[in-house]
Amino acid sequence: LNRMLVPSLESSMDQNKRATNALASIEVKTGIVKVQGRVLLSGQFSTASRSNYICKEITTGVDKQYNQIVTDSIANCTLAYFKVVETNALFPFETKIELDFETRAKGLDDQIQTLDLGHWIKHIRYQIDSTHRDFDFYPDFKQSDNYSFMLEFDHEIELIDRPTHIVIQNDFGNYLLQFTFQGNRLRIVSQFKSNAHMMPSEEIHQVAEIYNAMECAGQLTLTYRSLN
Repeated sequence: LNRMLVPSLESSMDQNKRATNALASIEVKTGIVKVQGRVLLSGQFSTASRSNYICKEITTGVDKQYNQIVTDSIANCTLAYFKVVETNALFPFETKIELDFETRAKGLDDQIQTLDLGHWIKHIRYQIDSTHRDFDFYPDFKQSDNYSFMLEFDHEIELIDRPTHIVIQNDFGNYLLQFTFQGNRLRIVSQFKSNAHMMPSEEIHQVAEIYNAMECAGQLTLTYRSLN
């Protein structure tokens, strides 16, 4: 009996995408932060994550990071509005979500506040030992994962300890952490793109380099001073 082996189709980086965008209005005197968020899930991101958005059911068989929604782990977070605005039953199963929430910056004194942004950025990352690895590394899937936040302050502020840009390009993928401050607006972009199917064990340091950079983004804290 001869059985024909048919290779399974592999989804692409452009099909497996997650885009998280947010506009945050910050009242400097009170520390209140009001956020309008939008999420797009496509391909494997949709398969692994959309059920938690649609019906609050986690997806089994995937890493728990995929079952986090935008507001999870954000301190003092109150969800004000939530709506699944689009679903698609055909591949790549695009799902679009709108959600508004409110949180609060922490006041260090009468003028200085800190805003924990690390929990806003939820790239999928793993702990990698780059010194003792004998096996090749297989990522979950090729992907494009983008976070873009626009922070608007209601009056003039000064950033304290300006965050550092990160740009990494290697065989595993591209990672960008970028900050643009102009007027009373701060734009933050954290973007990961990977087209790698497999990374050989001797190149595992390239995987660790990007995951370590993502870890830095996951600990991001913004500190600023009111100038009025």
